[in-house]
Amino acid sequence: GSDYGVPGHIHVEEEDHEHGMEEEEEGEDVRVEAEQLRVDMRGRVDDVSEAIESIKFRMGVTDYAHDEIEGGAVATRYERDAIEARLEFLHAPFANLSGAAGIQLHYDDFSALGDEAFLTPVKTFSPALFFFEQAPLSDSLDFRFGGRVESVRLDPVGEESQSYTPFSLS
Repeated sequence: GSDYGVPGHIHVEEEDHEHGMEEEEEGEDVRVEAEQLRVDMRGRVDDVSEAIESIKFRMGVTDYAHDEIEGGAVATRYERDAIEARLEFLHAPFANLSGAAGIQLHYDDFSALGDEAFLTPVKTFSPALFFFEQAPLSDSLDFRFGGRVESVRLDPVGEESQSYTPFSLS
């Protein structure tokens, strides 16, 4: 994994890091200082009702930033605040089908600011609905299908917002 955008670096949660990079052509000292806080939560309730076997919940919150330091001064600062949440309902078998349906939410606030920033700060919000079902056809063969529809909204700073609705079936 890589938390600096450089392959081969491992990140330990909720710690500050400095990473020296090779000197630039002018001999200028360049390094990266990164901070990340990530909180994950999970929950599950079983035997909810005759129709719902269980409800699962997952949520992760991330606060990430890193500074690219050149010659002792911050040249570019990258920040990302994100929330990912999922609520899943596993239903009791009916009509030979077992499966789940749910909602997933994603929010991301990203910015890159400084002399060498070339990415536009953008906020992204994307709620989605999904389902998955399976039915046994024999002792060794199941029929499985599912779908997902999502509404994505991108709000870049200083530019027109964009929205689109991807969907998939399998």
